[in-house]
Amino acid sequence: MEPRGEREHWKVQEAEAKQMLYDYLTMPEGHMLHPKRYSNSITNSLVIGIRTKAVHDEYIKKLFYLMDKWSLVQEFGTTPPVASFALLRYVPQWLLGN
Repeated sequence: MEPRGEREHWKVQEAEAKQMLYDYLTMPEGHMLHPKRYSNSITNSLVIGIRTKAVHDEYIKKLFYLMDKWSLVQEFGTTPPVASFALLRYVPQWLLGN
């Protein structure tokens, strides 16, 4: 990473860390949401230039809704092993007890 870019990234991280500490002090009941907003805001600020201002922004709600749904799809047992390991298609059914 270039020194100039590193300095710019550091400023964003420091500002978001201060915001997160403020959020902890003013809304302690949302302590599990503040790190989500922090990491999302840093990433969005640096990549697409949009800051996540609050944990209740519509964008972050949609993002974490999609991430929760994607986690359900990726849970062990929800995807047939044949989808992950194509060679299993060639195992005879009688060997599997079918």
